[in-house]
Order: sequence, then C-alpha cells, then structure tokens
Amino acid sequence: MFLMLANTQIKVYNRVMKVKKIITAAIILVLLSLIVVIYIYFSKTGPTITNKEPKTVLSSDKSTNLHIMKDFAYTHYKKDRILFSIKAKEHLLTADQRSDFKNIEIDVFNDQKEKVYRITAGEGIITQEKELLILRNNVEIINKKGWKILTHVLRYLTEEEKIEIPHKLHITWENENAKGSALQMNYDMKNDFMKLIDNVMITQEKPGNKTELYASTLSIDEKENTAFLQGEPAQVVKNTNRISGSELKIKRNPQSKEIEKVEGQGDVAFLYNASTEKEKQSFKKIEMKGNVLSADFDESGNISNWNVQDNSVLRAHLLGGEKEKQKSICVINAPIIQGIFSEKKNLSSITSQAGASLKIMKQSRKKWNSTTGNSQTIELIFSDKENVSLSKIIFSGKAQLNTDGGSGEAKRIEQNIDDEITSLKGNAHWLNQDLSIKADTISFNKKKNELKALHEGSNPIQTRVLSKNKKILQSNNNDSFIITSDTLEMKKDVIKYEGYVVLASSKYTIYSRTMEFDTKKNTLSADEIKNLKITNQSGNSNYVLKAKSLFYEQKGKKFELKGNVELEESGKGAKIISDKLQLVLDENDDIKEAIAEDKVKIHKGSIEGSCEKALYNIKNDEITLMKSAQISKSSKNKMHGEKLVLNLKDETILASGTDYQRTEIVFQQAETNMEKKEK
Repeated sequence: MFLMLANTQIKVYNRVMKVKKIITAAIILVLLSLIVVIYIYFSKTGPTITNKEPKTVLSSDKSTNLHIMKDFAYTHYKKDRILFSIKAKEHLLTADQRSDFKNIEIDVFNDQKEKVYRITAGEGIITQEKELLILRNNVEIINKKGWKILTHVLRYLTEEEKIEIPHKLHITWENENAKGSALQMNYDMKNDFMKLIDNVMITQEKPGNKTELYASTLSIDEKENTAFLQGEPAQVVKNTNRISGSELKIKRNPQSKEIEKVEGQGDVAFLYNASTEKEKQSFKKIEMKGNVLSADFDESGNISNWNVQDNSVLRAHLLGGEKEKQKSICVINAPIIQGIFSEKKNLSSITSQAGASLKIMKQSRKKWNSTTGNSQTIELIFSDKENVSLSKIIFSGKAQLNTDGGSGEAKRIEQNIDDEITSLKGNAHWLNQDLSIKADTISFNKKKNELKALHEGSNPIQTRVLSKNKKILQSNNNDSFIITSDTLEMKKDVIKYEGYVVLASSKYTIYSRTMEFDTKKNTLSADEIKNLKITNQSGNSNYVLKAKSLFYEQKGKKFELKGNVELEESGKGAKIISDKLQLVLDENDDIKEAIAEDKVKIHKGSIEGSCEKALYNIKNDEITLMKSAQISKSSKNKMHGEKLVLNLKDETILASGTDYQRTEIVFQQAETNMEKKEK
C-alpha cells in the first residue's frame, strides 16, 4: 500500500515537474522573443529622446566607461521649439557625459519649424550642456536658400544659434552660379548674417557677366541683401571693371540677386575698362580715386552711373582721331566726379562738380599737346556716333581754359572735339600770342583757323593786338593797341571787324565802320574812316585824318587813304583835302611826310591852295603844291605855278613858274610888302 502510494506520489511529482519544465521553457521562450523584438525595433528606429540622454545601451565597456549606441537619433528643443535634430551611425557616451558621433547629420529648424540648414560630418562632439557641437572631417553645411559650405572643422553654438568655422572653407551658391573661399567664417543663423574672414574671394559667372569679390573680411546680410567688404584694399570686380577701397558696401536686387549699388569709403579707386565696341573706339580705360564712391548697376548687371567724392581724381586713357592714331590722357580733379551711361550701355558723360580742374595730354605725330581748364563744373560728353571718342567738353561757372593755341575765360566754355571748335559764352575773354579778345561770345575753330566774336549787350567787342608779337603799327616802346567793334571774324591770317570800329593806342586812334588785319602780310585796311589820329612823339603834334578807306602796310611804313581825305594838324591849323593821301612814317613811326593827290586843297588860316599833288614835309613845316598849283591869301592875292611851297610856321609862300618863266614871288606877312624878283 505504501509502495502503491509512493508510486502514485512519484508519478504525480513527475507530472508536476514536467509541467514546471514546460512552463519555464515557455517563459524563457517568451522572454527571448521579447528581446528579439526589442532588438529589431531599436536597430531600425533608434531611441527617441527629448532633452535626455539615451537610456538604452546595446553594449558597454566597463574598463573605459563608454556606452555605445548604433543608429542614434536625437531631437533638441528650446522653449517648445525644435532647435535641431541629430542622427548618427554611432554614438559614444563617455563617463564625463561627452557625446562622440560618427557619420553625423544635423538638421536645424527655424521658428516656423522649417528645416533651413543641414550639417553633415564624419565626426562630431557635443558637450554635456549641449551648447557646443564640434564637427570634423568633411564637414558640409547646406542652406535652404541655396548656399553650401565645405570645410574641415565647424563649431555649432546651439543656444546662440551661431556657426564658427576656424578652418579654410569653400562656399558655393548653386542657384547663383557663385563660389568662393575664406580662411574663417562666423554665421548668425537667427539673423541670416554671414562673415567670411581672411583671404576672402567670391566669384560669380553668368553668360556675359562676371563678378569677383576680394576682401580681408566679407559680411553678408541675407535679409537686407547687402554685403560689406573690408581690406587693404577690398575689391569688387565687375567684368573688366574694378572698384576698390578700405570699406565697400554692396546692395543686391532681391529678385535677380544682381548688384544694384556699390558704395565705398577710404582711399576708394574705380577702374573702368572699355567693354562695348563703341567704348573701345572711344577709350581704353578710366581710373578714378577719392575718399567716397558709389556706383549703380542696371538690371543686367551693367554699370549705369558712378559718383566719386572728396579729393577725387579721374584719369582717362582716350582714343580718337583717324584710325586711332591719336591718344589722349585726361586728368580731372574735383570734389565730385560722376559718370553717366546711355541706354546703349555706353559711357555717355563724365561730370565733375564743386570746383573742378582738367588736363588733357593729346598725342599727335609723336608730339604731346596739352589742354588745361577749371570751372565750377566740367562735363565730358561722349558721342554715340561710330568711330568717335570724346565728343565735347563743357566748362560751366567761372570757366578757364588753356590750350597750345591760346587761353580763355567765360561763364561757360564748350570744346567740340569732333569739329575742334571752342566756344566761350558770357563775359568771354580769349588770349593768344597775337590777340586778346573780350566779347559776350567767342567761337574758335582750330581746324579751319577761324574765330568769331559777337556782343549782345551795351559793351562792344574789345580786341587788344599785342605788338610785341605782331608788327602791325608797332612802335619802339612795344605799345599795344585796342580795337572795339560790334563783330569780329578771323579766317586764317585775316581779322575783320565791323560795326562801330575804334582802334586806339598811345600813338594811333582810328574810327571806322570796318577794319581788316592781314597778320601774314602785316597790313591793315579800313572803310569809312571817321577819324584817324596820329601823334608824333618827336614833335608832340597830333594829326587827324578822315577818308572813305584806309590801307596800311608795315613793310613800307605808310598809310594810304582814299576818298574825301582830310588831314589836319591840330596845333598849326593846317588842313589838306584830297582824293588820295599817303602818310610815310619814319623809324619812330612818326609821320615824316604826307603826299596828297587828285583834287588837292590846302587850308591854313586865310591861305587857301589847290593842286593835283601836294607834299607835306612835317619836319620843315612846309607844304609843297605841285601840278597846277594855286594859292590865294585872304581871297585877294592869288599865286599860280608849277610848284608852290607854303611855310606853315611863318605863312610864307615860295612860288616857281615854268622853265620859260622862272619867277619866284615871296609874300610877306603884310600884303603891301610885296617883292618881285626876276632871274
């Protein structure tokens, strides 16, 4: 019975143990299955941790206190806002709570929860406070707006939302076809503000349009579409044109991203090279310097105008003339210099303001000629015509101009380069080695060697003939004379005056309707002589003449007058009237003698005479009447003869007859005292 009971108990026990084994095996199987499921889950997704360190550790090394996680993922929040998220193939958590990552990928979000930056690197380190993330080895940062940076080291200050790159970097703007490099960079993610540091170079290339930036530092404000360049010097190169300065500011068009304006300060310089075919026919390059600069660009990226201020200097290398044989260098100094471009993208004008000076050195046939000028405003006009360079120069406001052919002053001076015409307007004054001309308007054509002058107000044209350079009416004391007139016209060697013409000097005074000088032949002619006054310095006598026309020749030193000629010696009261009269001058330009012809009449007090020819000897105070000579005194006594000599000093007359009747009669002062002698 006991045995039977024992056997029964054994059987029950065996069954219980068997059930226990089955239950234990089932529990173990369930646990193993659970472990496999957990492993598979975490191997695919990784843990999601919010501002906490990961708790799941797949493996650990007690000797080094390293906790290793595979396919790590992490999201960092800042005041209910996702700041950034991290994914890495491998995460190592050290005992000092430092996280090391392998093959890390970081996404940075903005306030609108938009992913705006992605940073990838081969390695990454994050501190315990998670405020600094250091990335190394093939670091790449991509911006939503289209730029990408490659470098070796990057520091991401998470709380400040800033990036620091202390290593050389390369940056590209793929949507703008731009690229660049620098040795360092700081970037403010919150304000979209980038600062590239040391050896900064940016290049943008588009069809027919290339832009280059060079600087020690380049700050880019992406919100304002502006950039600031600093350097010694910083440079903006647009195609073949260069702007440089210690500080430059660039303003870009928000849509096209093309440069709209460049502003500079501190020893700025602007080099503009001819770009269009028209410009290349006009000039090679234009260089400008100053302390302040601004340049505007059109929608195509072409410069539309520039402005240089404060100690500004412009130097232009111009081309012109037949087959571009002539070369010119133009230098302008002014507080403000501005350049304007035409709709055809060609340089249209250069304007200098607030007191400007200009100098042009022009090369022709291996010889340099210079032109200088100054005024309140100087404007250089470039023509749109083919094969034409600088077209016109305009000086406005107290203008002065100096050329190889002369110098001028006026309120406004215009030089037409094409036609070689210079116009002076408003209180104009032109001076060369021969003449000094003052008028309301003076125009000089250098190509034709022609000059015109006009007056509009009450003041007539005034011409000073410089006798030290011209021989006409030249006296021993190098005296010059002044001519006033209503109009003046010079063609080559001939100068013509019209209107109420007056020639005045210390020796000569001529009033006439017209007057003409031939500077090559050294002759003078005039019409309608109202008054010709000549002063004899030796005898201190004045002689006044009138005639219809006058001709003077320096070579023979004589005046020829025609048509109702009158000569009167103001001190002696003698007058000679004839159709022709010739004045012969001595070495001192004093009248030596006067020869009258055709219907000659003599008047001296009560004495009157007539003849066909008379000779007035100034030194001897004698008038010799010849050819049908006749003299009467007090209308009572008359003398006839082939030759009668009137002494003006004592009013005596010496008469001679023909060869058949040689008679000399002397009239004494009293008519009763008459003596007759026969030979």
